[in-house]
Amino acid sequence: MNYTRFEEVTLTGSTLANSRMLGTRFERCVCDQADFQDCLLYDADFRHCDLTYARFDGVLGNRDYVAEAHGLVFGMNGVQFQGADLTYASFRGAKIAADFTGAELLEVDFTGADLTGSRMLERDALRVELTEEQRQMICWVKEPVHEHA
Repeated sequence: MNYTRFEEVTLTGSTLANSRMLGTRFERCVCDQADFQDCLLYDADFRHCDLTYARFDGVLGNRDYVAEAHGLVFGMNGVQFQGADLTYASFRGAKIAADFTGAELLEVDFTGADLTGSRMLERDALRVELTEEQRQMICWVKEPVHEHA
């Protein structure tokens, strides 16, 4: 499924476990209860998707910092979840560098997850259940200010 683009597709309850998803884009898709366990998710994009009750247990979606330092980012970026609904999703044992800014993170299970390089909004610091070690792995960012003209 490398470099596949899904746009406004319903994948409710689909099993995509153990897939390679390099550069795969899910644009405004409904993926509630989908199973993404043990997938490779380099540069995968789930922005603005419904991922309620989705399972990302054991996924590998970390970043290659050596490649980034040399300007080589092809296929080695983290995972994009901005604006996604991850309510009750599970990332147990995942190794993922993801941008969770603006995502709904109600009751997400990050048990045993390595979140090194992930980003979350500061407002979520007290909303998301994380260990102290996991909190240190995350880059906490301020919510963007929207000015009205």
